[in-house]
Amino acid sequence: MTQIVESIYTQDAHEQRDGSVYTTERHLDDLGRVLTFGPYLCAPGMDPATVMALRATRINAEFALRDAETTVSRAGRAPWSKLEFRDQLGAQVEYGMDAFFASFESNPGLTVEQKAAIRTGYRRFEQSHFIERPLRPEVLSMLGLLKLLGLITQEKIDAVAAAAEV
Repeated sequence: MTQIVESIYTQDAHEQRDGSVYTTERHLDDLGRVLTFGPYLCAPGMDPATVMALRATRINAEFALRDAETTVSRAGRAPWSKLEFRDQLGAQVEYGMDAFFASFESNPGLTVEQKAAIRTGYRRFEQSHFIERPLRPEVLSMLGLLKLLGLITQEKIDAVAAAAEV
């Protein structure tokens, strides 16, 4: 279950006329994602540690609800973790993808539209929690783009899609 594992807050050194202070909270979840709230004005007498703790409790409750809703995906199959999905691709595809994603922005052979599609697809993968099964159309579309770039074969895409159906 996803949950907040660390919370910190920082406050601006300059107090406002009414005594309030700009405060920013940063919460880290167990997936390594940072959630930032603020800056907001913390009124005099208001304990920012309490506000932060209450927010972390609320976020954890939202995570628990979302995790419960998404445990079973659209067709009743448990979703893959992102690591399980990458395992389906195989080491050679992973190596090629990792090298490609590290340098695609400077690749003169790609159009602006292709770079935008790759950038968006990659960021969506980074921000996702899991990969739904069966594979969503945007996942299949991204695999198709990687095929056009020579990073994956149609046979491998078919095998991954078939494994997602089980």
